[in-house]
Amino acid sequence: MKTLLIKVKDQFDKIHYATAFLNHLTHANRVPHTSLVQHIHFIEVKGEKILPSIELLFQSNTSSKIYKVLDA
Repeated sequence: MKTLLIKVKDQFDKIHYATAFLNHLTHANRVPHTSLVQHIHFIEVKGEKILPSIELLFQSNTSSKIYKVLDA
């Protein structure tokens, strides 16, 4: 699975670095008009694997923080 170093922002506007794990199929066949966040399978922040929600946000089960992808 391909990985990228990205920046995410939590609900308190604090910036964190995270690793994004991209889906194999969507990475290989990326449509030009889709955003990168639509191709992220999950992110890893401070060792925690976090899956996306329907709103393309990532909510931690450990810290209850909600992350939004800023850039890659």
